[in-house]
Parts: sequence; C-alpha cells; structure tokens
Amino acid sequence: MAVRNCAEIGENLQIIITRLMANDNLVKLLYYTDKDPLSKNNLSSNDKITYIFDKLIKITPKITEKETANSIISIKVKDGVKTSGNDEFRNIKISIETFVPLEQFCFKSSNLRPFAIMGEIQNSLDEKTINGLGKMRGGDFSLEFITEDVICYEQTFSLVTYD
Repeated sequence: MAVRNCAEIGENLQIIITRLMANDNLVKLLYYTDKDPLSKNNLSSNDKITYIFDKLIKITPKITEKETANSIISIKVKDGVKTSGNDEFRNIKISIETFVPLEQFCFKSSNLRPFAIMGEIQNSLDEKTINGLGKMRGGDFSLEFITEDVICYEQTFSLVTYD
C-alpha cells in the first residue's frame, strides 16, 4: 500500500504529530525552560492540546519572533517521489526543524537541549510504522542557522511505503 494522493499525506502528518505529542520527555524538553526539565511532571492530555499542539510542536510551519521563549519543533513535508509505474508516492520526506533559544542550550544533563530534543524525535519516529503505510526512517540532521538568540537544526526522515 502506498500514498495514493496528496490528501493522504496530511492525514499521515497528523499521525506523526500525535506520536511526537505522546513522547513525554520531548514535551518536557520543549515546555519547561529551566535547567532541569526532565524532572518535572508530565503534562496532561488537555495541557498538551492547550500548550503544545501547534505552539511548541508546530504543524503550521511558521515561527514568529515572539515564539522564541521556548524550544519549538516544526514539522513539514519536504517532498514526495512517485513511482514510475503509477501515481502512488513511494517515498515521502519529512523535515523537522528544532529551534532552541541559546539561553536554554545547556540544561541539567550530560547532553545539550537541541540534541536531547532531536534524540527524542528520533526515538518517536525512526523505524516506526505510520498508518500501516510503511516505516519512518532517518534522523539525519544539519545545522540550519544560528542567530544571537536561537539555534536551528533540521532532521530529515523518509516515510518509505511498503511494496
């Protein structure tokens, strides 16, 4: 089964968002801005909808200046490649940008916040089956930019459909 048209891509993107929102460590790394975010309580499902969905885990790929108080991840579909024999998509590339305020770069851990966030994203998505279509694979990353206030890394994953 493959992705037959672009409408199905949006449905699968919603599933990816749900999977990321279910990762409590990822949510804590994004929501709590202090040096020890992983020691805090997990957010409730209602709090995740109110404070996290499309605010800190963004499905709408737009980040404004006033949103830089917390770390934010933004998910976007980078591209899709059709098979040569029909109109189904075989490989969908998903890009996840991780924005971290430089003042929150270090936290109470042997890790650094952007890499802890990207590790949790990788734990949530890499080798996971999405909607019976296929497996997410990847986690490759690159530095996108650094400003005086924020650093941004981009991770890429592919949704490889089954034969």
